[in-house]
Amino acid sequence: MSSCHHENIDLKYKLFRSNRKTLSIIIEPNRDVIIRAPNKMSKSSIEEFIFQKQGWIFGKLAEFDRNGEITHYNFVDGEIFNFMGEKYVLQITRTDKKRTNVKVHKNILSVTTLANNSIQIKNAIIKWYREQAFEYLSKTTHQYYIQFKNKAKHELIEVKIRTYKRKWGSTSSKGTITFNWKLMMAPKNIIDYVIIHELTHLIHMNHSKLFWNELHKYYPDYKMARNWLKSNGYLLEIA
Repeated sequence: MSSCHHENIDLKYKLFRSNRKTLSIIIEPNRDVIIRAPNKMSKSSIEEFIFQKQGWIFGKLAEFDRNGEITHYNFVDGEIFNFMGEKYVLQITRTDKKRTNVKVHKNILSVTTLANNSIQIKNAIIKWYREQAFEYLSKTTHQYYIQFKNKAKHELIEVKIRTYKRKWGSTSSKGTITFNWKLMMAPKNIIDYVIIHELTHLIHMNHSKLFWNELHKYYPDYKMARNWLKSNGYLLEIA
């Protein structure tokens, strides 16, 4: 059994070498992480590969921790949705108006709609999450950017929102930061961590030691936030 300590990742895995040409990862039901690698590949290259795939690995391990249960919504009254770390009970109200209205108040996620099927309600809720994501993430990213502006090698030009399967954000050298709207289901301190993480890429466009040292200056507890996302990222999903 080997251990990967690349960039503060503490992950045990079993390594099998052969004449194969590519790397592969298998997560077994007993939670063993199996890495199959070419005979001549260096350990540093293998651990860099593990680092790049860490989101997928920890996501799969989390699924096994939940006994294979996947978050699934039927989009009916009484289901619980997360928004900025708080839980809201879905309450659907029928109306004869064509416009669907989604809002939160107290502990209620209220959907007023003419729609009578779950797909339309799901789409309305996702649209609402995306709108909230753009409003909060755009505003907060520009607020934090003030702290980075003097050191940044790349200027922040715009903030975009999209759907990612296995990552929470990305930063381009052209100054565009793109966030996964599903972040809005995480606690505020975790959301802000991802914002600061991406802004740090305007200084270092990689995950080098210099990057993590810089990130630590702006978000000292970044290890906690990273571990939270690894362990709880599966909760930020609408299946």
